[in-house]
Amino acid sequence: MKMSSTKVEEGKGYQTFSSTPYLSTSYWQGIAQGSKECSSMLFGNVLEWFEFCIFAYTEDYISHNFCSGSDVASWGVFTLAFCARPFGGELFGKLGDSIGRKQAAMYALTGMLVSTFLQGCLPSKEWGGKVGETLGLILLICCRICVGLCTGGEVSAVNVYISESRFKENLGFLTGLLSLTSQLAFGMGAGLVCMLEAFFSEDEMQQFGWRIPFLLTSLPGAYSLYLLSYATESHVFLESRAALDVHASDPLFKTRCFHAVGSLAASAAWWYVGCVYIVTFLKDEGLGDAEASFCGFLSQIVSALFCLLFGLLIDIHGVSFYFRTGAVLIGISGIPLYMWLHASPTFGTACAAGVLTGAVTGYATTSSTLYTAEVFPTQVRQEGVGVSYNLAVLLFGGMGPLLCAAVDTWWFPGAWIFLAAMISSVSMYYYKSLHDSELLTAAHIRPELY
Repeated sequence: MKMSSTKVEEGKGYQTFSSTPYLSTSYWQGIAQGSKECSSMLFGNVLEWFEFCIFAYTEDYISHNFCSGSDVASWGVFTLAFCARPFGGELFGKLGDSIGRKQAAMYALTGMLVSTFLQGCLPSKEWGGKVGETLGLILLICCRICVGLCTGGEVSAVNVYISESRFKENLGFLTGLLSLTSQLAFGMGAGLVCMLEAFFSEDEMQQFGWRIPFLLTSLPGAYSLYLLSYATESHVFLESRAALDVHASDPLFKTRCFHAVGSLAASAAWWYVGCVYIVTFLKDEGLGDAEASFCGFLSQIVSALFCLLFGLLIDIHGVSFYFRTGAVLIGISGIPLYMWLHASPTFGTACAAGVLTGAVTGYATTSSTLYTAEVFPTQVRQEGVGVSYNLAVLLFGGMGPLLCAAVDTWWFPGAWIFLAAMISSVSMYYYKSLHDSELLTAAHIRPELY
């Protein structure tokens, strides 16, 4: 792909492209080859997000079976996995920066799949009465902590591996594929739960129907591990290790982590409050279970359609513009969205909200993977992404549904999204000022197209 000449703003050293690059045949060939090389990681990413979303979409039944019907308690169990994720990101991040992205991903994916499968086999209120409910809750907490640890490691390994692809001109599109697989996972989870709710009665869903999605992860999970065993290691990591640079430290590591957590706040809040909690909100507003789940399914499908488009645009205009404006878009969407659904909780309104949330997700969050990876130099990249990404998802994503259920007012979800978007905007403005003052380098992968 032929790039246009690079223009540097005088006195700032901040590089932008003066015109649109030509999308040549070599660009699309790079996409085809890069997609093939990253396919095993992409498939593993589907399974990771599928597990998280099926817990969220079956929360009502998990609450009945393990938490005596308390939504606050069940969302608290959901949040436990997010509490464990930063520790998993730190553990597997150090491992990935030491022995490689591929091996770290394999260890993390194995632990996640075992824990997910076991959640579908636990004793519960319907399968053991009060004793089953108590014992099941203890075991469920253990499984969720293990899922959180392993997911924290897996997400950082996958994000960094794809961001370090040797097809640098195609990184926007390739990370768009990563976002696509995440949305497909959410869509598959929402669609599966929606079909189960349409096929089984509420009593059957409470007895055994909710277990089916957890148990179904075993076969594709085994296949994903098989594919991953044949994946090649990140060439950027191999080059860094050959240069004896893998154990080098970064004196600005904490500053970069602080910025990455803040900048990801809007995306994290939107994923889990704008796109996941909205299903529970609609059910509480009186919409039917299957109809509310369909809203979640529609949101993910629409988002998936936008991911590749904005991935392409990131390769043309750079990642920073879409990430910054995406935070603004999220900030102005949250409160009107929940105000609208509260005023008119109908199936038509829910479908329209699904389309809206999907479009915003596609625009605002596709760039999050590459933007976060850009923040850190190679020798600390997986640890940095693992800690900051998972900490942001804990504080602004995982905590969101729990706080929404605890406060239990229609306006709080929108206010939470707005607050997170404000934090992201301030963080990105401050970080850019540090870059413009030449106190640090903002981008480490594609500084010429940032």
